[in-house]
Amino acid sequence: MLQLFSDKNVYTLHKWFGLISGLFLLMLSLTGIILLYDESLDRMFNPGLTQVAPAGERLSADSLLNVVKKEFPTAKIGGLLLQTQHPNWATVADISEGKKRLLVHQNPYTGAILGSREREKTLHRQILMIHEHLTIGPWGHFILFIVGLCFIGLVLTGLWYYRRSLFGVYKVGVRKTNTYIYNADLHKLTGVSIFLFLLVMGGTGTFMHWEKVERLFGEEEGERRQPKAPVMAPETKATASIEAYTLETLIQKASTEVPNFVPQFVAMPREPQDPIAIRGSRPESKRILGKFNTEVSFDSSNGKLLEVKHKEDAELEANLEASIEQIHFGKYGGWISQLIYGLGSLGLAIMAFTGYVIWLRKGNKN
Repeated sequence: MLQLFSDKNVYTLHKWFGLISGLFLLMLSLTGIILLYDESLDRMFNPGLTQVAPAGERLSADSLLNVVKKEFPTAKIGGLLLQTQHPNWATVADISEGKKRLLVHQNPYTGAILGSREREKTLHRQILMIHEHLTIGPWGHFILFIVGLCFIGLVLTGLWYYRRSLFGVYKVGVRKTNTYIYNADLHKLTGVSIFLFLLVMGGTGTFMHWEKVERLFGEEEGERRQPKAPVMAPETKATASIEAYTLETLIQKASTEVPNFVPQFVAMPREPQDPIAIRGSRPESKRILGKFNTEVSFDSSNGKLLEVKHKEDAELEANLEASIEQIHFGKYGGWISQLIYGLGSLGLAIMAFTGYVIWLRKGNKN
């Protein structure tokens, strides 16, 4: 048993884990950094679509969507991102036209449409598809699940192999004797400095891919988690038309029903029996559970209040899954967590690169 954990065997495992996962980890670290700052990058590269000059009062959600309906008469409206917390950001309507899903950017003060683009072609979606499944769907999740296991093994074997001099790396620093020693010292110093971050990334990422792999190999269609049944509108003698109320009225009702509620997204019904949902947050909302933690649902036939849901009140399993996703992507703590995750991701890229240099140099020596 002790022989199994000999330095020679552990180093061999560490080397193979690195060779298998190294290039993937380099890709994941770089795409992860982009995803951390995707909103800022989008505003930087597309200011004409995403930014506006505040001028007077904002138009109502109804007025904004009426403009969208006139511009896209055959489209089905999925929702409206209100951007109420950002006066200089454009609102975004999510619509479906045929097989295309479009994001329509509007000036919330004038209603003018600033432009539209396919959702799947935005920077966020393009990078996310690479980061999550290599753009190849379920099999991409399977590949990255294996990469995740190798990643965890890589961190653990590295810690074990350097256990005797783990914190001595700070005394030694990065020597510039030759290319091999320079990269070896930088590799160890970076690894020791961010090993907790690496374990968190490896653990959370592998868990999320495991859920997808489970569906690919383990679960039958009927065993998958069933979605909630749609909320049915109550039967009335004279059902009111959807025009009998306004979205702005529902937003106001939601704000009245939930103290200190900040409405941020209006989800429109996809089917006639589906409710209209006003999603947002409260001061006591836990960002670690997601961005919109409160949902107020209304009957889409008559505007009657149906339900108020807070993610904090959900089952433990659901909250754990939501937390794991938020912990992995690192936006839950604002600029502080983004900075920490950005440095950690940069460190992972350095380790992937130096790891290959060490392997190549050591191979040449042998």
